[in-house]
Amino acid sequence: MKIKACEDASLIVPLLKELHEHHLKLDSDLFKKVPDHVYSEIVAKALASGEHHFYLAFQDEVPVGFIWLEELPVRENDLVRLERSLHISGLVTKNHLRGQGIAEALLAQGETFAKEHDYPQLTLDFWAVNDLREFYTKQGYQPCKYQYHKSLI
Repeated sequence: MKIKACEDASLIVPLLKELHEHHLKLDSDLFKKVPDHVYSEIVAKALASGEHHFYLAFQDEVPVGFIWLEELPVRENDLVRLERSLHISGLVTKNHLRGQGIAEALLAQGETFAKEHDYPQLTLDFWAVNDLREFYTKQGYQPCKYQYHKSLI
């Protein structure tokens, strides 16, 4: 397996679509079904910003997963000290290849990128319907904030 930086939307889009379709299966009330062109627009906008970075995992030159890194601005205010951070906006491995260490390797690449660019932290979040706590804890990530919601309609 090789991991490479990627700015080729045609390689990123199918993986983003697979990630989104996974989320749709988990909670179709929360996630929207969208036409295919929306994925291309999302990736194009992210790449054009210069603040988003994609790394793809390849097996035999075939993309099998990605990590999507987003540079976040400092959000410090008068009450809370928050450092600049790099955020994992997406992490996906092809369904049939899960459990082979691809996501772990992509997370390691994200951590390398963060260190090389002097980010003091790497953050991520995931939806409660997608129980990934054990996976991320095993990778050394710790909870720092919980968000709850109550449906009112």
